[in-house]
Amino acid sequence: MRKLWLVGFLLLVLLFVSGCGTTVPSAPSGVSLEVRVLSKTGYTARIEMTLANRSSASFYVTRVEVTGEVCERGGTCAVYSFAMAVPYSEPLPPGAVRSAQETVSIADFWTYMRWFEIVMEGRLGGRSIQISSNRVYF
Repeated sequence: MRKLWLVGFLLLVLLFVSGCGTTVPSAPSGVSLEVRVLSKTGYTARIEMTLANRSSASFYVTRVEVTGEVCERGGTCAVYSFAMAVPYSEPLPPGAVRSAQETVSIADFWTYMRWFEIVMEGRLGGRSIQISSNRVYF
């Protein structure tokens, strides 16, 4: 069950990258990814992901990795990572911002997710880059 949450996050990110007006701090490459928790209950959280391209070239995502820490209630914690190659992603053109909101499961009766983060690899103007989201704590 623990790993299913991260797989769910990975699928959500893949849908987001496929192309499903926020200001986002820009990374040195000009492409940035920000994840925010908008609201949280005991078992779910509403998150917002924003991918922005402030560069002069289109950004193509080629790989996504989601890492998170899942804990047993009153017990041990473990970090899990899931990655997936993205054979096709809709390019994010220069100056574009893509944003999506989703409600995700973060806990059940036995376990809960402490944090997660997203790393994207892609092509920007003929070179490979890697961008990371901020680490999101619940």
